[in-house]
Amino acid sequence: MEKITRSKLVELLKALPKSNTFMSVMTTTEPKMRKTGNPWLSRGVKKTATVTGCLHFNYENNVNAQRAREDKSEDFVVQARTWGQRVGDTCLIEHKGNMYLEYRALRCLRSRYFSEGKRIAKSVLDAWLYKSGGSVKQDLRKDIVVRTPRIENIRRININKKKYEVVDN
Repeated sequence: MEKITRSKLVELLKALPKSNTFMSVMTTTEPKMRKTGNPWLSRGVKKTATVTGCLHFNYENNVNAQRAREDKSEDFVVQARTWGQRVGDTCLIEHKGNMYLEYRALRCLRSRYFSEGKRIAKSVLDAWLYKSGGSVKQDLRKDIVVRTPRIENIRRININKKKYEVVDN
């Protein structure tokens, strides 16, 4: 596994060909949690997830293809982005000075929760975690899921059969 800085990762992502590129990514984030009465708020809860996905996907085509599989009309039209600006013709989004990686999530391979350096079962946190509502606009049984983690939250990434460990600049 090759070590790569975050700035080098951004350069690598900018240089990728503009076609579907399969990848996997490991991120560490703070999960969104309810605040009222939550005993976990001050305990530094983190979520580590490893997800397979696709870069440079066509969202509108993907949604319409899924709509066809579900015997629905293929008339979905993508709406303008509500936050951030795409960086050129890349899979990167810039927002308020931060860079984000946009990808279509295909499968979550593993997700784990930690607090104060110790692993905790998701079931312990379930009462406090927000649940994803899915997309109402897609009108699908099986949503096309798009993720946009901050580059700072990426720990590892595999692209084109090359494995990278992402380190601070």
